[in-house]
Amino acid sequence: MAIECFEINWTKPFPLEKIALQIEAKRGGIYFIFKSGVGKPYYIGKATNFEKRLNTHKQAFSRIMSEAELKRCTVRLGLISSFETTHMSDTFTSTQLGSIENFFITQLQPKGNGG
Repeated sequence: MAIECFEINWTKPFPLEKIALQIEAKRGGIYFIFKSGVGKPYYIGKATNFEKRLNTHKQAFSRIMSEAELKRCTVRLGLISSFETTHMSDTFTSTQLGSIENFFITQLQPKGNGG
């Protein structure tokens, strides 16, 4: 089932090192990782729990980036809400989340996703 009507509320950019401290990290949705803090996203992903998923990225990126590069990485979280008959909800399926992630990857072609 597709999400026919939804919105994405973007957080301000947070340093990758401090993302787990943010209250929004307890939620899920899509996220953009910026390698230098600005410009085009380096990586676009989805998560049902940002905190857990982004900790995995920190470990993986530490193998391919210097410590200085890691400190410049920022993350913006996209909190998704969908319209359900009478109200907005933050409930979505993994298939719906995957469709939204795929849209952004296709449109922006980030290098970290093979673009």
